[in-house]
Amino acid sequence: MTLSGADLRPLRWPLAIAVLLAAAGIGVTVMSERQLDAARKARDLAHTQRIAAQERVTKATDEERQIRQNLGEYQKMVDSGMVGRVNRLDLIERISDIKKARKLFEMRYNIDAQKPLDYPGLSATGGMDFVTNRMQLTMLLLHEDDFLGFLHDLGEGSKAYVSMRRCALARNATAQTAGASPGLRAECTIDLINLVETQP
Repeated sequence: MTLSGADLRPLRWPLAIAVLLAAAGIGVTVMSERQLDAARKARDLAHTQRIAAQERVTKATDEERQIRQNLGEYQKMVDSGMVGRVNRLDLIERISDIKKARKLFEMRYNIDAQKPLDYPGLSATGGMDFVTNRMQLTMLLLHEDDFLGFLHDLGEGSKAYVSMRRCALARNATAQTAGASPGLRAECTIDLINLVETQP
């Protein structure tokens, strides 16, 4: 059976409508795919932004905790007098008082002028710097407890953190065998550390 042009004429409008509807369906499908892709990208971007915001909140919380901890440590340093410059005359008087109170033997020392602390990896921030008065110390001792007691008293009253840089204890070659004479000799380098405001 063959169709003639006269037979196809009445199908002209339904075929045109079918083609238009098919084209509209394809257009709607393409647009919905684009909108779906845009929605996925927006969702992924929102997810990334939410994760970044959570990380910022976590970091801020950690920084706040660290600041509170540092403020506590700083307050302890302020209370102990470690913040500010050391008065070397006060330090000399303190050493003299310790020597008298503990009845120590010969003691020689030299206290350097205050300078920035040179410990590897240690740095202060927030407008503050660590500084040290380095002390070269030679002591004659009856026993080790004299030295440990001296260090304890120095740390308690010097308004500085006492850090042993180097120390050597050895038998005193000139010790007398009779009586209470110093049997040990200590040669040490001690850092008296303070925290001071950074100079502009």
